[in-house]
Amino acid sequence: MVSLLAPKTQSMVLRMVLVTGCRCVELDCWDGDDGSPVIYHGHTFTTKIPFRRVVETIARFVCSRFLSKTIK
Repeated sequence: MVSLLAPKTQSMVLRMVLVTGCRCVELDCWDGDDGSPVIYHGHTFTTKIPFRRVVETIARFVCSRFLSKTIK
């Protein structure tokens, strides 16, 4: 079982589901303490990770997959 309590683990899980073919990801977006959006499963003990980090992880994966298919 994968723990989602550590931010590093959350990014790893996101990459893992994208690599295995997931094409739909639900993100629980909340206002962070400083007003910046964060992702976490609200009212639980999961760690808040910046929305920007999640979106950048998704973008890197999508761009790398798209470019590797079009360059060949």
